Amino acid sequence: MQTLQDFRPSSSSGRSRGRILRLMSAAFAGLLLTPALAACSNPTPIKVSVQEPGGLRTSTCETAYSRASTREHLDMGPFGIATAESYEETAQSWIDAAVECPSRRDEAAVYAARAHMRAWHVQSGEAAEAKPSTSLAISSSDNLDTAAATMGKEAATQAAKGEDMAGFAMSILAARHAGAEWMLSLSDAHTTAGQILVSHLEADPRPGTYSVQELLAHPDTIIDKANGLRSPTTALVEMNAARSILASIDAMSKTTSGTGKHQESSADEAARNHRKAVRELTDLAVSHIYLSLAFGYPNTKTAIFAPLSAF
Repeated sequence: MQTLQDFRPSSSSGRSRGRILRLMSAAFAGLLLTPALAACSNPTPIKVSVQEPGGLRTSTCETAYSRASTREHLDMGPFGIATAESYEETAQSWIDAAVECPSRRDEAAVYAARAHMRAWHVQSGEAAEAKPSTSLAISSSDNLDTAAATMGKEAATQAAKGEDMAGFAMSILAARHAGAEWMLSLSDAHTTAGQILVSHLEADPRPGTYSVQELLAHPDTIIDKANGLRSPTTALVEMNAARSILASIDAMSKTTSGTGKHQESSADEAARNHRKAVRELTDLAVSHIYLSLAFGYPNTKTAIFAPLSAF
């Protein structure tokens, strides 16, 4: 008869089983460590700013652009809150990104204008007869005091001529279309912006009159020379105005900003003035792009994501 003692393992078999268990444990531990070691040898890239000391913190550009991108994805996602207020907040986030990111200003300005468009569609119910509000352009045109005082002669001249040309074009087109009082309102807004922008210059560089041949020949639709696409004429007038403003921001940023009064100010004050001026001009450019899209400018990447300042 077998006893319990018969089933007890011998000392040699116990040592063998212990070795087996230790080997299995080591192998299992190796399996667990393999992914971790692989992760250490191939770390996930982390985007850091080269502008910050040590590259440990994100720049203001990266923060602003990331915030705007997040809002854009939320708006366009399946769970987005389709309200005019939400879309307007997204537009402001993109304007912040345009101010903070000079290399992506054109792109951010377009996204801001598109967000304004979504807000307008919600408010109007996308009714075919609904006219886009011109209040955005009018308010932006009136708030250019810091820009006028901070821009250099070259930038101010470029921006003012662009606004004056757009105002002149809108007045000509208003005369060619019945019931176009809104065109006259826009004409006044453009002209007012031009007047403010030259208010700190010694001489007014605006010629006042411009060629009307193309406008009279193409009062309804016209070819955009920047990309070869056909566009409603009013839409192209606004897009060209936006291009001149964005180009003026670039010109302002490449030169020492400010009149004598601002140059004598502290560096911090000059930086604040420059930033506020860029914000004012960006608001104005976005309002022009928004109206251009609302008037029927081709809303495609090929059309509007090409360099806007190529005009």
